[in-house]
Parts: sequence; structure tokens; C-alpha cells
Amino acid sequence: AAVAPIISAATIFAFTVASYPSPATAGDITKGSQIFTSTCAGCHAGGNNFLKEKKTLKKEALEKYVGLDETKIAEFFKKSFVHQNQAGGGKMSEEDVADVISYVVTQAVNDKW
Repeated sequence: AAVAPIISAATIFAFTVASYPSPATAGDITKGSQIFTSTCAGCHAGGNNFLKEKKTLKKEALEKYVGLDETKIAEFFKKSFVHQNQAGGGKMSEEDVADVISYVVTQAVNDKW
């Protein structure tokens, strides 16, 4: 009888941890695409960057300036002055950010821009 509460607690903990999105966990690429199109494409259409021409969302630029690690990209995004209005202004949830970053990385790594 003493084993059941331990297993239940471990199961609940594992389920709870898995339920929260984190930048290190791949987001939903389909949702990320939708959010990117409606929120990001104004400056980043086709993986470009209309404000800082060299700092595109293409693989080579991401590797050079930020890296392809989704956690590092999320940190950069949240700290970037230009993006603070989107992320810091509460317009995008943590889950939205993770979804967009997963979409961007997938596009970049697979040369889909």
C-alpha cells in the first residue's frame, strides 16, 4: 500500500512537467507558422530581416548570430528591444514564442526560407 502513493506522485510529477511548454521543448510548428504569418512576417517575410539585413532567420545567419538552440533563440527574442513589444508586451505567451521559434528553426535547418 505504501508503494501506490509513491508511484502516483511520480506519475503526477512526470505528467505535470511534460504539460508545460519550454523553449527547450519543440513547439507546435503548425501553430508557429500561423503566429509567424500574422505577427512576424511584416519584418521577417521569407526568413528575411527588413530592419537588420544581415541578421536574417536563415540558417547561416542564425548560426552566426544566435545559434540554432531554441532556448538561446528564445532568450534572444525576449531580450531584443525590437521584439519586447511582442514578447514583453504580453502579446505572445511562452507557448506562442516556443511555437514560433520551432517553426523558424525548422524552416532554417531545412532551407525552407
